[in-house]
Amino acid sequence: MLEHFSGFEFSNIVLLVGVLVSANVRRKTNINPGGIVVAPFLILSAVTSLWWTLTLPLVGILIALIYKRFFSHIYLGRQPLFIMAGLSVVCMTTIGFVMTHYKLIPTEDLTFPIGLILPAILAATITKQGVSQTLRYASLTTAITAAIVGLVYLGGLGLGHDFHALDRLIAGREAFQLKGSALLALVSVVIGYVIYRYRRVKAAGFVMLPFLATLCAVSPLSFILLLALVVVVYLATWVMRRFSLLIGVGRFSFVFVVALTAVWTVEYILLHESRSFSPFMGASIYAAVAIAVIVNEQNIFGVRRTVPILAVSISAMLLVELIGAYGLQTISHHPVTIRSLAVAHHHEHGVH
Repeated sequence: MLEHFSGFEFSNIVLLVGVLVSANVRRKTNINPGGIVVAPFLILSAVTSLWWTLTLPLVGILIALIYKRFFSHIYLGRQPLFIMAGLSVVCMTTIGFVMTHYKLIPTEDLTFPIGLILPAILAATITKQGVSQTLRYASLTTAITAAIVGLVYLGGLGLGHDFHALDRLIAGREAFQLKGSALLALVSVVIGYVIYRYRRVKAAGFVMLPFLATLCAVSPLSFILLLALVVVVYLATWVMRRFSLLIGVGRFSFVFVVALTAVWTVEYILLHESRSFSPFMGASIYAAVAIAVIVNEQNIFGVRRTVPILAVSISAMLLVELIGAYGLQTISHHPVTIRSLAVAHHHEHGVH
């Protein structure tokens, strides 16, 4: 049943609706439903595995408790998001291996950085407004998002729309599926913390570094395209900041929606115009998140501060990936490159 709700177009619709619903719930209630990406990613993870989805909020509660008990009163505890992100990656990777062993989830779930970091996002909110309120409104937002997406899906089917048309265009093209992404996500957290510790600037949301570095290495054209969209989204945000009172969570939601729309539009056009090129290696969700986070940090810290830090962060992540590939090659005695670790191929109706 749920396999019908997978694919490129469905994922983008869920993310778009989820961000808009989450932003509006927070605006009307002044209560954070866990974060604007929590509801849509809970739905997307449920399409693949309900077990994985149920684990995410439970681990979020656990991380909030661990942080409050062991980290909140020490110097390192002044940067809770980095601590929570590290704990989230470790916990979800461990749980993921156990679930994979017992075939409760497919192995592909472990290559999904947002899934690995989602408990940290929930934990950060839980520490501020409590477990009950956070989970209650996260559940409400998720239910509303699912209901709206369901209505969109049924309406589309009624009008004869094919939600899997783009999946057939993607099939057979290069796809982003980075092996060992859990370890790289943890390294990314460390890189992000070190840079923030000394420069007070976040590096592309730090958890998106593996995607950005790998995309730069294996698909330079897609990476350049992503940077071009960063400029477009930043300019759109600048105009909104100049001529409106859009601030705070409203601004970030606007950035996210513009980023997702831009990525979706570009990928839609290029998939129809090209027979072989795979824009963003099919990882439109990663691209949209990366663009939104980069632009948001440019709005907060300024372009002159964020651009050099972003370049240094991506370079550091690339170096780590190259060293990792060389190490694997030495152990296995077979040629190993970043491309061989990152590139797969889309299958028809596969989850995008």
